[in-house]
Amino acid sequence: GELTLASKANPTITWNTPSDIVYGELLGDKQLNATCNAYGTLVYEPAAGTLLGAGDMKELKVTFEPFDTININKVSKIVYVDVQKAVLTVKANDKIVNYGDTLPVLSFSYSGFINDENAGVLDVLPTITSIDGVVEAGTYPIVVSGGADNNYIFEYENGTLTVKPRLNPVVIWENPSSITYGTALSQVQLNAKTDVAGTFVYTP
Repeated sequence: GELTLASKANPTITWNTPSDIVYGELLGDKQLNATCNAYGTLVYEPAAGTLLGAGDMKELKVTFEPFDTININKVSKIVYVDVQKAVLTVKANDKIVNYGDTLPVLSFSYSGFINDENAGVLDVLPTITSIDGVVEAGTYPIVVSGGADNNYIFEYENGTLTVKPRLNPVVIWENPSSITYGTALSQVQLNAKTDVAGTFVYTP
């Protein structure tokens, strides 16, 4: 009689669509958890430990490689995972200045970078603004805004610029010793002191 070749079996891979992940979470057992109803090895692309960039519908592929290659076919399956942006907090640093002094250089700090990244990876850096020119004593907002990136969503925390009031200088001036009529006033009597730079004007 003739030999009939039995067709190879196609095993079934079961793999549920993974839950969303946030940028910074490496691929692992929570996503790469396919099962197959035959004996063999499951090979994933990308592999466990991969850092995916943020975005929707990132492709994950698994290939089942059977131990019994004579009777069982190699098969593959694809699922997709959404990777949400990570939150990056940008906080304006508070500043204090005395009235009349030059306004300080404004600055801000980040928290939330993933994987030892820093501001060098950002597509658009945030900017920082506050008041300009001559200002009265008081408190003013320091505002950060405007950052953009494909892997991060920005949350901003404004700071406060505090302008301290003008100082009332302390004048030290002892009563001078008595003088005799005919003695002109001089630095001996007109010897007031203070700890603030400026000029004394005496009357008389």
